[in-house]
Amino acid sequence: MSDSLKKLSCSNTEFGLDLYRKFSSSDADGNIFFSPMSISLALAMTSLGARDKTELEMKSVLKLDKMTNKDIHEHFRKLVDDLKKSNDKFILHIANKLYGEKSNSFLNEFLKSCEEFYGAALEPVDFRNKAKECEATINAWVENQTNQKIRNLIAPGSLNAMTKLVLVNAIYFKGSWDIPFDESNTKEDKFYISENHTTQISLMHFSKKKLRYSFDEELKCQILELPYEGRRLSYVIILPDLEKTKLEEVEQKLTGTILQNISNHLYTKEVNVWLPRFKLESTPNVMRALMELGLQDLFDSRADLSNMNGEKNLFVSSILHKAFIEVNEKGSEAAGATAVIIGKKSLRHPAPSIPVDFRADHPFIFSIKDIESGSILFLGKFLKP
Repeated sequence: MSDSLKKLSCSNTEFGLDLYRKFSSSDADGNIFFSPMSISLALAMTSLGARDKTELEMKSVLKLDKMTNKDIHEHFRKLVDDLKKSNDKFILHIANKLYGEKSNSFLNEFLKSCEEFYGAALEPVDFRNKAKECEATINAWVENQTNQKIRNLIAPGSLNAMTKLVLVNAIYFKGSWDIPFDESNTKEDKFYISENHTTQISLMHFSKKKLRYSFDEELKCQILELPYEGRRLSYVIILPDLEKTKLEEVEQKLTGTILQNISNHLYTKEVNVWLPRFKLESTPNVMRALMELGLQDLFDSRADLSNMNGEKNLFVSSILHKAFIEVNEKGSEAAGATAVIIGKKSLRHPAPSIPVDFRADHPFIFSIKDIESGSILFLGKFLKP
C-alpha cells in the first residue's frame, strides 16, 4: 500500500480516536461502538460541497488539512477500492448514496465528484411532500446494505420539507476467525466491571494458540490480534493490566499513531485466550461530538455548501450514526451507517517460552482493522455486558 494511503488511514485513525474520546466523556459508564470509516466517508462526501471556512473546518476536524482536496478524495477512492477487493474468506461491503429533493437542482460537478470518488449516485425523492416515505426509502437501502443489521437509521421526523439532500454511507463486515473457538469451551464466568462490581458473562476460550501478541510497557496493556480468515482484517484487543494501570489512563495515553501502528510491535506467541462473547448496538451523538471538536459553521447559518447547488442556502441539520457488532465463537459481524442531512437554512520483542494468559474479563478497548493499511473500520470500548 502506498504511503499516501497510509497517511490517509492515519488521519482517519486520529479522527476516530477524537470521536472515541468525545463519546467516552459523554457516557463514561457505557459501552462504545462506532465506525470511524463510515463517518469519515460521509463527511468527506459532504466536504465536496463545502467552500471557504466551512471547508477548512471540516478538513481540520477530519485531520485532512495537510492534504489537497484532489488527494483527499482520490485517496479515499483508492482506499475503499483496495478494501473492497474480492476476498472469498470474508465479506466487506461499503456503499454510498445521495438522496436529493427532486425540485432542487444540484451542481453537475458536485454530483459527478460524488459518483467518481465515492460511487454515490443521486436518487431524486420528494422530501417536500413525502418526507415519511423518504425516511422509509433511505432506511430500507441502509438495511439492505448492512444485511439488516442497521435498522431505522433515519428516525421518524428527521426529514421534512426543508430537507434538500441526504448523503448516506453504509459499511458491513462479516468474518470467521482464522482460529475459531470451540463452543463447548465457552463458560459463564465473572466479568469485572470495576474493582468492586462484577457480573456474569460468557467467556470463549482456547489454549496454547500461536497468535500475534505483546505487552506494551508504555500503555501497561496486553495487546492481542485475532486475525480473520484471509488474514486481511483483524480484531485487536487492548487489555489493561489492572495491577499497573486503569482503562482511563490507557485512554489518555492512546494516540492515533499508537493505535495505527500497534500491530507492528506484536510477535508470535503461544497464548491462552479468554474473550467475551457479546453483542452491541450503538447510536452515538456524532453531531455533538463534531461540534465539540470544532466543527461549527457546518451546522448553522454560516455554512457554505455552495459547491452543492451554487447558493449559500444549505447547512447540515443533522448527522445520524448507528453501529452494530456481534462477537462469538465463529467470528464477528459488524455494521455501521451514517447519514448527513442537508437542509435549507431557516436562518515488536523476544518471546518467552511459557504461554501467556490473555483473560479479557475486565473492560478493554477493541477495534476491527485492515492489517495492510492500518485503517480502523470499527472502534469500541467494552465496559460491561
